[in-house]
Amino acid sequence: MSSGMFSFKKHKIVIGGVLLLLVLLAILAWLLMVREKAAPNLLPQKIHYYGNPSVSVEQIRIKAFYVVPKNGAPFDGWLPRLEESLKSIGRFHRLQFLGKSSIEADIYPTPITMPAGIFNQKNTDAATLDALQKGIQKAINESPENFSSFVKSAPNE
Repeated sequence: MSSGMFSFKKHKIVIGGVLLLLVLLAILAWLLMVREKAAPNLLPQKIHYYGNPSVSVEQIRIKAFYVVPKNGAPFDGWLPRLEESLKSIGRFHRLQFLGKSSIEADIYPTPITMPAGIFNQKNTDAATLDALQKGIQKAINESPENFSSFVKSAPNE
């Protein structure tokens, strides 16, 4: 009786092993099918502006200005601080885009003075940023140094 019981258990283990092997093969076949179907969607794509694939963001150039109020003075060492901050932003950006997009920066060599009222805002809401942009644009237009060549971008930027 015990040899018959042993034979039954042995067959049960063999059947269980065969079933497990069949299940594993079915899972492997399913994974291969899913991979083949998903592969076209995983092809490398160009990095682009959100919602507009025609605008590449693989190379970004920032035109940076150091702005101070007319009644103020620039911080000592403003240029190296700004350079390091922009380099840090570039490293973070490159990391986030897995090296597929880079940021380079040009810094205007002298501070731009603007009315002190722009700097009295308590936060950087859209109106404040708009006022800063308009102030910088006005400084560009009225500057004897003529910033126009500085702010022009190359066609690929």
